Amino acid sequence: SGSYGKESLDKRPIHAAFQKGLEWMQLQQYETAQHHLNTYITQHPDSQYAIEALYYVALCAVKLARSDGEERLQQFIQKYPHHQFTTLAYYE
Repeated sequence: SGSYGKESLDKRPIHAAFQKGLEWMQLQQYETAQHHLNTYITQHPDSQYAIEALYYVALCAVKLARSDGEERLQQFIQKYPHHQFTTLAYYE
């Protein structure tokens, strides 16, 4: 599925590292995507997209079959139980 981030593409300005991370996810280049998203989180920890970036980083870990992938998704669910992406996390 190539629809990562579509729900984020409204009128808010998006930082390049976040955008690049989503683009790499669409290309299924999860290692590169994770790098860009982690860069974004480090540079903009309090931004409105940081939570979404955390979700995508966890999703990358799952896609890469990393041992901590499922754990990262569970942490996201516990930390942000009411976020719209938490529903998505249950299906990954």
